[in-house]
Amino acid sequence: MATVTVRGRAAVPAEPDEATVMLELSSRQQTADAAYGEVAERNAQLRAVCDELGIPASSRSTEGIWVGPHVEYVDGREEHRGYRALNRIVVRLASPEVVARLIQESVAQADARVQGPSWYVRPDNPAHAEARRLAAEDARERAATYAAALGVRLGALERVAEPEVTSQQPPVARSFAAIDQGVIDVEAGERLVHAAVDVSFVLEQA
Repeated sequence: MATVTVRGRAAVPAEPDEATVMLELSSRQQTADAAYGEVAERNAQLRAVCDELGIPASSRSTEGIWVGPHVEYVDGREEHRGYRALNRIVVRLASPEVVARLIQESVAQADARVQGPSWYVRPDNPAHAEARRLAAEDARERAATYAAALGVRLGALERVAEPEVTSQQPPVARSFAAIDQGVIDVEAGERLVHAAVDVSFVLEQA
């Protein structure tokens, strides 16, 4: 029994409905306690900014806290230059307006270093279902084209499998140091939601 197996593909543009922003607080001081204390104070300021913007605690996560000696290399030798403390927080948001305000306020109020935003299309976004539907249509059209070229026709559907695909374009990240300016406009743009499906049909004599 002859069969034909094809891979259908589709890409659907969608507006991102979620963004993440990484905020980094760091300090270098003569003692570890002083460095840690300054970061803790600025972290409290950052929490206040998030509270003021209505960002719930469930949308914030601490990704890493580090305190240790700060070493610089001079003429190939290590030189101890005090201590450094570091705290990284990732904030998840849905509104571009809030993203812009968070970046501006975290820099102005907590002297934070910003990485992001990185934009995502959530798995429950309807664009994913549309991409899968179009991928299935593409698979059938491909199979029918091969069948016609071979002088046969498509028979029963034999197998359907969904391969691993990259669901959207890689997030774009930008890094900002502390600045004292107005709000930078943040635009989410569009991402492509991808789908693919492997389909096998029985081939029948025309």
